[in-house]
Amino acid sequence: MEMYTWPEDRLQVYLDTQELKRYGLDPRNGLVHRERAEAFFVSLLWMASNHFQVQENAQLDVEFNEGEAGDIFLLVHFYDEHGNQMPLFCETSQNEEVLLFRFATKENLGAFALRAAEYDLKGGTLLYWYPYDYLLFTCSEMTQQYLLTALLEEYGEKTYIDPGCVQKRGKVINVRSALQYLASPE
Repeated sequence: MEMYTWPEDRLQVYLDTQELKRYGLDPRNGLVHRERAEAFFVSLLWMASNHFQVQENAQLDVEFNEGEAGDIFLLVHFYDEHGNQMPLFCETSQNEEVLLFRFATKENLGAFALRAAEYDLKGGTLLYWYPYDYLLFTCSEMTQQYLLTALLEEYGEKTYIDPGCVQKRGKVINVRSALQYLASPE
């Protein structure tokens, strides 16, 4: 499952055919396994409330779009208890000396690391908080901040949640040398 903000008030979710079966969804015939499909939407709301700062009592409105290979794209709108559309994030008082980016796929994270290596960018802390990888950079690690930010925006998505929350709820994979770690051959 891949999730992205689109643009700032909706969530785009991509599910391939195997994930659809696991969640009991069938784009051609509708929902085929009610309990698993309900569990999917509960988990979707849980992930959105954690990673995108959506209130837990939000209501969902979902548009389904089927791809040619049988996969689907969901466009999810969130509404408050009064029916007003909610933004996916609000700016927090996040420290200006910190960059935190979320990566929806390992492929995007790896491609970013390879591009960063081409420019000799180093540092960063790699975190994993299901289902996302996060890269955290402090001011002291941002020697080429504009280049780093541009590359991060190309492959990842800036997040406005508190970095301490990600560190507390997720798992720290690598501290202060994430780009070198990701770019090294395995």
